[in-house]
Amino acid sequence: MALILVGSVLLAAANPAAAQEAPQLPQTMERVGDWQFECFGVSDDGGPCQIYQRVVTGDQNVVALAAAFTVLADGSVDVQLAVPLGISLQLAPQLSLDDEVATSLPVSRCVSDGCLIEGVLEAGLVDRIGNAEFAQVIVANTTGQVFPIPLSLVGFREGMGRLDEVKPEPALLESDEAAPMEAPEDAASDGDDI
Repeated sequence: MALILVGSVLLAAANPAAAQEAPQLPQTMERVGDWQFECFGVSDDGGPCQIYQRVVTGDQNVVALAAAFTVLADGSVDVQLAVPLGISLQLAPQLSLDDEVATSLPVSRCVSDGCLIEGVLEAGLVDRIGNAEFAQVIVANTTGQVFPIPLSLVGFREGMGRLDEVKPEPALLESDEAAPMEAPEDAASDGDDI
């Protein structure tokens, strides 16, 4: 949920006209290296938290890449990347770690401000990202021209560690819920009802 909100916020930052609707703002924000750690106060435990980074072009008004990661209750890592419109959907974006393509990133949908890559990352890939020196998201335009977009990993491991500390508790299954307490059978009763 928070990832979608941040994706919208980050894309809206690139296009002020799209910022008409006021998205939910984080209640906790802290810099972790080149990443922003933030929590949305939607629950008693501080709400869902995420780390995100946005990469802007030279004129600082166009967001080339917005990346958001969160740790789910089961420990899996959910990611949302937003890239500009005009990329080739036939040539899936790729994540490169230390100049080696780690995985293809299929676009899940495009909205008026950009295209989104959304999903749960494999644990091994999260570890590889955390251990890499640098990363790039490689996109191509419709003519096939390739554009590597740098993604800083400074603070990524620390940010992911923070997310793991504040991840939501797994939901209780109905069978795990405590049964109602009953009075012991040997309790004396004097007939007075309360």
